[in-house]
Amino acid sequence: MKKLYLATLALGMIALPAFAETTMGEVVGVEGDLIMVQTTTGPKLTFKTNDNTTYRKKTLKRHGKRKRGMHSPNDWVYEPVAEEDDWVEITYNPETGNGSVYEVDTITVYDD
Repeated sequence: MKKLYLATLALGMIALPAFAETTMGEVVGVEGDLIMVQTTTGPKLTFKTNDNTTYRKKTLKRHGKRKRGMHSPNDWVYEPVAEEDDWVEITYNPETGNGSVYEVDTITVYDD
């Protein structure tokens, strides 16, 4: 019985990522939590971010660059998830959308 449970669990872990799709493109508009992306395959898609969206930013950094001092809360600024003309990679589940807007699982913003 324990082996059947472990096999079912392993199969479930393999099957879950199969529902997710990944697309790349350029952000052509941002309105609140909605991001409009012109994909490399042609269609323009709209995605909605939420509290469960994972955000990553890939940038090139200089070697030897060091931070000086600590930032106080007064120095903190709001940085949007993505801005117009950003190149992004988005992972989403097509079943979570209504055909025109899809919920974002992961968004990766690439440095220009």
